[in-house]
Amino acid sequence: MLLPYQIATLLVFLVFAFYVFDIRAKQGMAPLVAGFWTTAMKLIAGATMAWFVWVVIVKPGVEVADWIALGLIALGTASVVAAKVTLGRFHTWAGYHKVETQLVTHGIYSRIRHPLYTGAILVEIGVGIVLFSYYRDAAPLVLAMIAAAFLYMIPFNIILAGRETEKMREKFGPVMDDYTSRVRAFFPIRKRA
Repeated sequence: MLLPYQIATLLVFLVFAFYVFDIRAKQGMAPLVAGFWTTAMKLIAGATMAWFVWVVIVKPGVEVADWIALGLIALGTASVVAAKVTLGRFHTWAGYHKVETQLVTHGIYSRIRHPLYTGAILVEIGVGIVLFSYYRDAAPLVLAMIAAAFLYMIPFNIILAGRETEKMREKFGPVMDDYTSRVRAFFPIRKRA
């Protein structure tokens, strides 16, 4: 079962990487946080994801936790792909927003306000499960490094989602307020009226 797991995981991860690591500077982008924090995210995420790929390749076996992780990574990837396709030219990398934009409320955005951040968080959790599972008997320093990476990446995405909502609220006012009253930030469950 190891080879099918490795192939499936690496294929799903390649799709995720293709859609999420589009870090080109796009015209009309403005930062949501100071550049240092975004650069740190790019470096930490890139290193952690490379580490994850290496672990998937060298794993001696597959556990139930690995299949759960693959499910989370696949769900997160599907969310990121749907979001990026729906956003089209309004997509930017995490840490930025488009100054001239429109409020996108169709497609996946009719169910969840932040599918890019949600997808990234799901992938990060899946990657974390794989790394912690593989290194569970490792030296405390290795476990601390893994924990530190995820204690940076996950809150970074949550904070950026909040900042993005603030920027959209400034730009779209009552229309954004109406949208946020109907659609949750991270869970695709409609709010009660």
